[in-house]
Amino acid sequence: MKKIISVLMCALMLAGCVALSFSASAESLSIGNDVLDTWFLDGECPGELDYVYYSPEVKKGEKYPLMIWLHGAKSGDKPRAQLEWYRFSNWASPEYQSRFKNAGGAFLLAPRSSKDITHNWYETGCASLKATIDYFVSVNADKIDTSRIYISGYSTGGSMVWHMVTKYPDFFAAAMPIASLYNPTSGEIEKLADTSIWTFNCDKDFYASATTAMAVTTFDYLKEITNRPEGLRFTSFTEAVWASGLKQDAHDKEHYIWGAVTNDMFMDSGEQFYYSTTVDGLGNTITFESPDGIISWLSLQTNDKAEEGKTVTGFAKIIAFIRNLFDKILAFFGL
Repeated sequence: MKKIISVLMCALMLAGCVALSFSASAESLSIGNDVLDTWFLDGECPGELDYVYYSPEVKKGEKYPLMIWLHGAKSGDKPRAQLEWYRFSNWASPEYQSRFKNAGGAFLLAPRSSKDITHNWYETGCASLKATIDYFVSVNADKIDTSRIYISGYSTGGSMVWHMVTKYPDFFAAAMPIASLYNPTSGEIEKLADTSIWTFNCDKDFYASATTAMAVTTFDYLKEITNRPEGLRFTSFTEAVWASGLKQDAHDKEHYIWGAVTNDMFMDSGEQFYYSTTVDGLGNTITFESPDGIISWLSLQTNDKAEEGKTVTGFAKIIAFIRNLFDKILAFFGL
């Protein structure tokens, strides 16, 4: 009898250890980024930019949000490079797709700033980027909800987020600049009264040190002019870490806070992202408990003034359809 009891106790202890282990890794994805990257297909806006994109499992008659990701400097030096660094393909995982409330998924679009020799984003490229987004929306016009178009970007990509959202304020429902090297002028900010903005900055950012204090000033001014204070958020970091918890101790790596967004504000362990404080436009401190992070917030942001994507020719749509079909066939055979 004692042996039986001992065996049962050992089994219970083992089960407890397994349960704790599962809990600790609850945020870990069931599919790795090396596989998720292959779920993104290649596309190109004729005469403008190339991009990679992910299409959700579309149900007939339903429309889905569009999330746009802009890479940082030098991450556009070759096709698909924008997927290599940032774990943006996390957002294609079943776990993350299911977090889009009242949608069941979202389109993901990552354009590449390939026209510039430094592979960077500049304000002068806004028209080209907008044309590329318009093209993608037009090709998927029956599937994309134009009142729920979101844009985020890191470093120079974060700067481009500000340029895009201030130039086309009636197009985006929400914007998330990360470690931006640029802050908008007061005149530009005043265009964003009906746009939800979530800004991310690190106090020790080596590259954006001059703009971090200005980012706080920008947030304070946004709170004054906004019509939707609940749609404003500001996340500040005192330290930068990888989602695994490993400290980024080199001075230049305090700039690397993109993981907070691509990991939906959660560490790989499932805890709230370390060394971060988030406040909203009402002065409330926000805490995160998985699975309700950035995506849950995004899902609440809509833009009733949303523009429709520019019309493209029927011929261009046919070419895009054939190209996308060919890409899917290649992806199916792992080519």
